[in-house]
Amino acid sequence: MTEPIDSPDNTHLKDSERWIVRNGVGVQIMETLAVGAFLTALAVQLGAPNWMIGALAAIPHIAQVAQVPALWTVERLRKRRMIYLISGMIARPMLLVIAVAAVVYTGMQALWLILLAFAIRYAAGAFLSCSWNSWMRDLVPDAEMGRLFSNRQQKMIGVGILFSLLAAAFIDLWKQFSGLPTEYAYATVYTLAFIGGSYSVICARKIFEPVMEPSHAHIISHLRAPFANRNYRRLISFLASWNFAVNLAAPFFTVYMLKRLEYELTLVIAFATLSQIASFLTVRYWGSIADHFSNKVVLATCCPVFILSIFAWTFTTLPEPHGFTIPLLILIHIATGFAVAGVNLASGNIALKLAPIGGSTAYLASSSMVNATAAGIAALLGGIAVDLFSSWELGLTIHWQSEANNLQLEAMNFSHWDFFFLFSTLVGLYSLHRLSLVEEKGLRAASEFPLDGLTHIMTDYKNREIHLTSRPNGLPVPENFGLIETNVSSDDGDVLLKNIYMSVDPAMRPPLTNGQTKLDEPMMGGAIGKVLHSSNPDHAVGSYVIHRAGFREYHVSDSSDLRTITLQDEPLSTHLHVLGGTGLTAYGGLLVTGELKDSENVFVSAAAGAVGSVVCQIAKIKGCRVAGSCGSQEKVDYLLNELGIDYAFNYKTQDIRKSLREGLPNGIDVYFENVGGEHLDAACGQMRPLGRIPVCGMISAYNNKGARSEGVTTLSNMIYNRVTMKGFVVYEFEHLREQFLTDMRKWIAAGQMKYSETIMQGIEQAPAALIGLLKGENTGKMLVQLSEDL
Repeated sequence: MTEPIDSPDNTHLKDSERWIVRNGVGVQIMETLAVGAFLTALAVQLGAPNWMIGALAAIPHIAQVAQVPALWTVERLRKRRMIYLISGMIARPMLLVIAVAAVVYTGMQALWLILLAFAIRYAAGAFLSCSWNSWMRDLVPDAEMGRLFSNRQQKMIGVGILFSLLAAAFIDLWKQFSGLPTEYAYATVYTLAFIGGSYSVICARKIFEPVMEPSHAHIISHLRAPFANRNYRRLISFLASWNFAVNLAAPFFTVYMLKRLEYELTLVIAFATLSQIASFLTVRYWGSIADHFSNKVVLATCCPVFILSIFAWTFTTLPEPHGFTIPLLILIHIATGFAVAGVNLASGNIALKLAPIGGSTAYLASSSMVNATAAGIAALLGGIAVDLFSSWELGLTIHWQSEANNLQLEAMNFSHWDFFFLFSTLVGLYSLHRLSLVEEKGLRAASEFPLDGLTHIMTDYKNREIHLTSRPNGLPVPENFGLIETNVSSDDGDVLLKNIYMSVDPAMRPPLTNGQTKLDEPMMGGAIGKVLHSSNPDHAVGSYVIHRAGFREYHVSDSSDLRTITLQDEPLSTHLHVLGGTGLTAYGGLLVTGELKDSENVFVSAAAGAVGSVVCQIAKIKGCRVAGSCGSQEKVDYLLNELGIDYAFNYKTQDIRKSLREGLPNGIDVYFENVGGEHLDAACGQMRPLGRIPVCGMISAYNNKGARSEGVTTLSNMIYNRVTMKGFVVYEFEHLREQFLTDMRKWIAAGQMKYSETIMQGIEQAPAALIGLLKGENTGKMLVQLSEDL
């Protein structure tokens, strides 16, 4: 276990992600087997009255009052992983106490011991959840929450489905064939729950922990802070009323089916499994909606579905079970699973998102305490009210009588449990009002998405793009560009992409002046995008493609401009340079146009740039002597020490001709031209017989009017030495792409090909990236990261 890290980066998050997911799997095994239907069934097996079942359901919530000392502990020690591990080692063994209680004691004795074990378990769990929530808030960026936690939750649901079915079947088979008390079967199940919970604690040891920002406020001030924040106070109000509504009824669904409908445990678990399957199939979808729009949109869609599902329980008996009871229960459980996936994900994420980074512990602890208190009170009241409602009945009968007919139809019958579900529904409707008051910043405002416009939610995005607003005179300046907001929709084309990286290249400069780049229209450039929506089977959702519509956050395509990327072990960004067009330019330009032969003398201008650095290394791999020019001493050091070329010089402080004579005393066989002007003039004078000059670019001329290059006085040397000078474009090497990728990946794996990236963050930095490239401020490939890879 390592100490907290000052500034965790994407590498730490990626390394931690699999352990966050595995932690969730262990937690899900524990929760599936220890609470919910199995806890209720064990209580019924031991003869628990309804108030005791309500008390057992309330304990996990009431114990959250321990969030107060947990908050103090987290703020004082500031080592959340350590607190999590110690709390877990206290909480998890309580499951073994429950297993022992089930087989050693009977009746109320066993139930009281189980109640005590649960109280200890969840009191320790308050420390565990307080440290975990704060830990995850600081580790996981807002833009990654939906993706990461929906992935985690989906795997948790899948594991829950498997273990719930196996455990239910095990208990029912035990009853039929073992000849031993059923309590022994439950003891086995709780032992497995302990193993799953212990595994989750082990996994937590592998997750990186960011350092907590120091805080000197008193604990009371910490606890007051969330309630002083009007928006967070509204969120707490919504979550409290919602948890009250849900926990008024949900703990008793299992009791209702076991006692009122007299179903076997396996059938009860089968219904629960339907819910879990529905959750499993939809949770990733809700994560995508939350990331691209807002968690509030998800809640505004799922909460009403959940409330209607609770109300539908009142129709499962009229007043007795009927022919449509099981079909109705199937529909209820599918709808509940659909809704629960979104509610659980979005309610947790919105609480994380609205809590301030670095100060999230108090916000999340206060929210947990209030919500848990509401849920605990609801469960206790539910346990008492179930028996109170047992003598209540409300009916509506339609009676039609005529001379020929006497018809009587029972349109509605509320009795006992039905009142319970009705009151829960009414409180749930009130919670929706509280939700409407919460404000959440998303890519689009939640108010823009009414429930009947859900299909619109899935396809419409706000987009930002860089436009050329005026033509540069010389070196471009920021005023030549504008950041424009637009809307894009997947309805506008076959494929909707979210751009992740865009390339910045010297060749972008001439079109700014010669008119190829239109004024007040989006600029163009290479980019890597991830497919969000697709009607083209060649470009599946989630796949990566390269295209020419950079300088914007989203792109809608008819598919004609897309090329699919096949990733192996390499970073995604490399497909815009060393494994992309940049690398293919160097590969084809040197080996095909330059007709490089082993052991020749090679000069590369702009050698520390994206193309030049690759050319240098290919030439070294081919056994050549390589000299390169660049614009700073730092780049000279990079070429000599990192890339291992034979000679490098700074053309700004050293004479080019003199440097070439010193670095390549036997002359130049291949000059890979990136700069033009004085570089070309110096190189032409030192070309060897039958030398070749593949012309990739002339960046020194790009800011000149008409892109005119400075005069070259040594061209006559090409005549007598029969030198070939030829321009090329990358598209003519497309037929070599597969061989290029094979060679390049082999060279990278062998350590023969290294690369460097200069990455600027955000679409608004794209003009600065282009200007910086033209000024030579980059080392290696200049990129702009437009978004996280969701």
